[in-house]
Amino acid sequence: MRGGLLEILVLGKPISWLDGVDVRTGEIVQRDHPQRGTSIAGRTIKIPHSIGSTVGAYTFFKLVRNKAAPRKIILEKPDSITMAAVLAGIPVEMEHEGPVEELKVEGVPENFVRYLEKEASFSSARGFVRINSVHLSGISYATIGEEGLDFLKKVSKDARFRVLATTNPAGMDLKRWRKMGIPEDFAEKQLRIVRLLLKMGAVPTFTCTPYLAGNLPTF
Repeated sequence: MRGGLLEILVLGKPISWLDGVDVRTGEIVQRDHPQRGTSIAGRTIKIPHSIGSTVGAYTFFKLVRNKAAPRKIILEKPDSITMAAVLAGIPVEMEHEGPVEELKVEGVPENFVRYLEKEASFSSARGFVRINSVHLSGISYATIGEEGLDFLKKVSKDARFRVLATTNPAGMDLKRWRKMGIPEDFAEKQLRIVRLLLKMGAVPTFTCTPYLAGNLPTF
């Protein structure tokens, strides 16, 4: 789609941010995607929504660091994973956004508050509800990488969990990693991720079934 100097790349199928884009180049590598081989780097892209793991949210930080990120993303449907691009500095818009309710909460970084307001507007939410617990995915260094570690370093300076926050599995056995042949450099960074999460108040459950560890989804 072209309009003057503006070019929008319209993707005909949802994309997986976790493994559907080469973070070094911005090229679509998702096997079943009709636009495989096309680069999104520096372009305004329009997508139906994303698919796959929530860990794909960290991909945006990698794309930005490698100067391979899209200029802007336009969503056709609400999508929490793609919304995370905002935290990496990539503008995200919806074709039709609802009114935004101002969220008033003390002691929370301003950019996180604005992020929640924006996601609420995308979903046409009627308001906000308080929650009693959360579960943290994407804590493995193998998936979040150096960029994810840098993000955690930054937010851990001020952010603290106010509700029960259980954790997903890490990228290695935290005690027997040497016996299992895990490289020391990888282990050090994985342990740093764990320490940062614990500093913010996370509970070290390291499971993908938090409901069996006492974290039941209620609000």
